[in-house]
Amino acid sequence: MITKRLFKKLKFYISVFVVIALGLWYFSSKEDTTLLPVSNNTSSNGKAMSVSFLDVGQGDCTFIALPDGKTVLIDAANPGDGENIVNYLKANNVKQLDYVVATHPHADHIGGMSYIIDTLEIGEIFAPKIASSDIPTTKTYENFLLSVKNKGLKITAAKGGYTL
Repeated sequence: MITKRLFKKLKFYISVFVVIALGLWYFSSKEDTTLLPVSNNTSSNGKAMSVSFLDVGQGDCTFIALPDGKTVLIDAANPGDGENIVNYLKANNVKQLDYVVATHPHADHIGGMSYIIDTLEIGEIFAPKIASSDIPTTKTYENFLLSVKNKGLKITAAKGGYTL
């Protein structure tokens, strides 16, 4: 049987636990993730590879600088995010992207691609092959394809086992 005194102690300890748990959650979610280096592996030429996840809200955008100087951009967030991504790249002295990868044609992954393709020099673009019955008809996807066409680029079908 729980006594009144034991009940008060339990209530106190549970309250303290909840406050601590909420505090940990709150402060861990306030971390600045604008630039999050994932690795710092040094290659044989002494240069490091860096991987950055850009904070683009609801969307994805990953930038990779390879030890040989080549650059990779994977996804480009939502429409309207392209300018911020280009500003980030230019602030980090990136003038061209050797490889651009569109993981799939949802707006939160290719939204900023058209701006990026229009603004920067692009080497190769990779995207999954989509069955003609599944090709999106969104304005975002159409803008992406139009930018690729206007730059005279071609999309290489991304598939497992492909090596850059």
